[in-house]
Amino acid sequence: MALPDNWRDWLRGKTIHLTFYCHSDWQWTCSRDWHRDRYTITMQEALDLLERTADFSMVIDTPNEFFDVIREKIPERLDEIKARVKEGRIGIAPCGIANGRPTQIGDETFVRNLALGKEYFRRLFPEADLSVFHSVDISIGHAQMPQVLRLAGFANYRAWRPEGPLDAKGVPRQFRWRGLDGSEVVVVRRTYGGLAGGGLLPQEGEDWDVAAARMIEHLVGDQFNERLQPTDHLISYVGMDDARPFRIGHGDEPYDLTDFLATWRQREEASIVFDTPAQLFAAVRAQQDRLPVVEGVIDPCECHYNMGWGGVNGMWWLRRQTDASLCGAETWCALASQYGETYPEEELQRLWRDHLTYQPHAAAAPVAGSFDLPAARRGGLLRARLRGTA
Repeated sequence: MALPDNWRDWLRGKTIHLTFYCHSDWQWTCSRDWHRDRYTITMQEALDLLERTADFSMVIDTPNEFFDVIREKIPERLDEIKARVKEGRIGIAPCGIANGRPTQIGDETFVRNLALGKEYFRRLFPEADLSVFHSVDISIGHAQMPQVLRLAGFANYRAWRPEGPLDAKGVPRQFRWRGLDGSEVVVVRRTYGGLAGGGLLPQEGEDWDVAAARMIEHLVGDQFNERLQPTDHLISYVGMDDARPFRIGHGDEPYDLTDFLATWRQREEASIVFDTPAQLFAAVRAQQDRLPVVEGVIDPCECHYNMGWGGVNGMWWLRRQTDASLCGAETWCALASQYGETYPEEELQRLWRDHLTYQPHAAAAPVAGSFDLPAARRGGLLRARLRGTA
């Protein structure tokens, strides 16, 4: 949307929160090996930037698609990552083990995904604030999401899709979402992309007023709406799918925010800061008396390109069937334990973890037989193994 003429007056007293985010997919338009190499480069460059400048922060949200790769490829930098998490410059905002769509994975799978994802990050980063559920590329979810998230220990939800329909319905960009049982989470919703295209930063000799207006319109122009934006805290992620830090999305041309931020801080009143989702939500919660309450179903839809393609040969069917098999195995093992059998806790937990490996929201091949993922290729064997376990 076009900025109002009085955009500086509207921004007075407000803070723009920036965070770098490399949105990780399992395999989307490129091979899994490409994604693995890409995320390794991204993490290396992000750590280097964190060393060089205070004007940078990032968020990590998934083990399966992203952080397992980092631990495998650059284990020598894990202590450095832990130090940056501890000092609050790398945010950990779990979406689970995998970033799965609640409409596309089993019900129990969704719950185990939350629990095991949080446990994974808690073990690695015991000092991290894990209060933010971060799932920005899926539909916002069903009316029981607040209850499920609170039971999983999440007080905050960083969401996005679907942006246009929710705006049209009058759903605020920041609100308290009350579920069917009365549970509430604070929601901040917005796209996870920003500065992904070129030509946005001020050019040499360009009029500052023109350049500043262009940047603000890109970063937060859609939040210039008193009806949808109830607090003084605006949000813009810097990044996109598979992003490298401070590079545009197509061609990886680098850009530098240093001069823009220095000039902004000299000439403008509104604050621009780099921080993490947990720090953003702390600021929003400080004004939670302004947050409207939204109840019940917000939007029942999901992205059309993740339908249940492939029938009984598709990933959707495999996911559902394996969810049922795992739940059944646990039931039979629990019954057997009442008659002296040892409950196979570790084996069942490992099977759940294997099962979660093929729950990503974005995987290029929807048919199990062509899905480039070892756990998915073994998925057909899981039920046989479970019968043996039970």
